Formats: sequence, C-alpha cells, structure tokens
Amino acid sequence: MKYLVLIACALLGLIATGIVKFEFWWGTDGPPSPTRDATALAAAADSTDGDEAAHSVYELLAVADKAGKTRGSFLIRQQLHPLAKRIDTAAPVIHERVLEVGVDTSVGRKCRVVLLRMVAQQQWIFRRFDEEVTLNRSTPAAVRRFTARQQAVNRWWAKQVAVCSVDAGPGQQTAVEGVLSSL
Repeated sequence: MKYLVLIACALLGLIATGIVKFEFWWGTDGPPSPTRDATALAAAADSTDGDEAAHSVYELLAVADKAGKTRGSFLIRQQLHPLAKRIDTAAPVIHERVLEVGVDTSVGRKCRVVLLRMVAQQQWIFRRFDEEVTLNRSTPAAVRRFTARQQAVNRWWAKQVAVCSVDAGPGQQTAVEGVLSSL
C-alpha cells in the first residue's frame, strides 16, 4: 500500500510539473487540427452538381476556342445557360454545407470565412458571364471578361489561403494550404 501511495504521489508530481500530460477529447479523433478542419471544409465545398457544371463550362470554353469565333460563340450561347443555372443553384447548398462543418480551430474558422467568400465570388462570376451572353453582348468579349475575373479570383484565393492558414504552424500550414488550394 505504501508503494501505491508513493507511485500516486510521484505521478501527481509529474502531472503538476507538466512532464506527464493526460489529454482527452470527447467525440473527436484527437486534438483540434487545422488540417482536419481544412479537409472537412474542402469536402463540404466539393463534389456538387455546381462543381461538375463549372468544369463543364471550362470544357465548353476550350471546345468553343477550337471551333472558331462564330461557331464557338454559338456553342457558348447554346450551352452556357443551363450550366450557369446549375452553378447558381449549387452555391447556396455549398454555403450551407460549409456553415454546418464543425471547426475546432481558429485557422478553421478563418478559412471557413474565406471559403464562403470564394463561393459567393464564383457564383457571381458565372452568373455575370451568363447574363452577358444572354443579353447578346459580344460573346468573345464576355469570355475575355469571364477569364480575367476568374484569374483575379484565383489570385485572390491563393493569397487568402496563405493568410487563413498562417497560424496553423509550420507542419500543418503546408497541409492546410494543399487541401484548400485543391478547390
């Protein structure tokens, strides 16, 4: 019994000095992780009908470019509207999914705000592109404006990912940026 008390006192002393730590996280797979938060946010934003429609728009633009100005403009006018409509419909779904993600870190909270802004910007870019084409404005000019806007948002996104992940720590910052940059 004396040894048991001695061991308990030694263990309490080690705990009190911080040499030994006991950590417990209820309902999670471990300590809060910026990488886990970023992965959950990316999963919530990915794999929607809007994501597939956006890829289809880029494919349409590539085909239209190869088809030439007149035929390409016709293809865009014919096929853009349903794709833009799917993107516009998916944006609120993505917004809700991202808001529902339980993030445990300040990095996760910052990245969620940035991701929600990105979704809103993408929705606006595709909506504006569709409006310009639908209003019978010059399709090649609308494509140039869409491309310029998309490039500007991509540059903004890269900077924002770096900003929201800066507090993640050296090992996790790279992982967070990798996960979010894939969107």
